[in-house]
This record gives sequence, structure tokens and C-alpha cells, in this order.
Amino acid sequence: IGELKRADVVVLGLPMYNFGLPSTLKAYFDHIGRAGMTFKYTEKGPVGLLTGKKVYVFAARGGIYAGTPNDTQTPFIRNFLSFIGNY
Repeated sequence: IGELKRADVVVLGLPMYNFGLPSTLKAYFDHIGRAGMTFKYTEKGPVGLLTGKKVYVFAARGGIYAGTPNDTQTPFIRNFLSFIGNY
């Protein structure tokens, strides 16, 4: 989390594995999604604490998924990054 806090730019490589995220990326998100460190709860809901970073996501897929119901990655990535303050 410290490394992520110090970063100005975050670059994520996002291949599609079995219609979803790679398990290692999901595990990384599980480790960095920490209440009080990367987000906090308020009376109005959660607020991300990792703001002001540029995030670049390079998605590699063997087909056309963006903007279709089969795109399970993009909405998840957007939701998670927004949750921690970067979208």
C-alpha cells in the first residue's frame, strides 16, 4: 500500500482469463482494499483515499468485449479504482 500511495502513475496490464480478471490481480486488489488506508466509510458511504493518481489500464482480449454484456473486467476495474479514489 505504501508503494501505491507514493506512486504518481499506476499502470495495470489486464489480460482476460476465463472471462474475468487474473487471480493475481484480484488478490492484489484484495490486499490493497483496506478500510482506513485506501478508503474510509462516511455517513454518505465509502470515500477513496488514494486520489490524484493517473491510472492506465491496458486490456488484452482475444475478441470484442468492450461495451458488451461479456465485458466483466472493465466495470470491475472502474468500480474498484473508484472505490479507492482513482477514477
